[in-house]
Amino acid sequence: MKLCLENNNPEAHYVEGINQLFFHHKLIKALNHLRHSTYGKYDEGTYLCGLLLLYTGKIKEGKKILDTFDWEHTIYIQPLLEKDKKKTLGVYGIPLKDIYLNNMARLKPPRSCDLQNMDHLCKNCYYFLRVGKFFD
Repeated sequence: MKLCLENNNPEAHYVEGINQLFFHHKLIKALNHLRHSTYGKYDEGTYLCGLLLLYTGKIKEGKKILDTFDWEHTIYIQPLLEKDKKKTLGVYGIPLKDIYLNNMARLKPPRSCDLQNMDHLCKNCYYFLRVGKFFD
């Protein structure tokens, strides 16, 4: 694994990011590894990195990373990335700190948005639903 990380293997950085996040509870180290997986265009790492950045308040950077999926034209990529996940991050004991809840509130779309209509999502709805679903 060490050799893979040294050679910037994006999948190895994704695995190490997961390891740092869930087993060592080191968010900064996890994000650093997930960013490396993003640079290597590893979809699962890119998706998780974008969501964690939104969740931790780095909204502009998180949106920029998630926008690399060109979600407006390929809205169904996220279910493909989530197909193998049996659990959401909430079951892994990531504490819901006040800052996370505040950032969720910052992402919340206006009341005029119809969150049930997946065919006509605005950008605000998209980000809010992605983070909300992943951290249930």
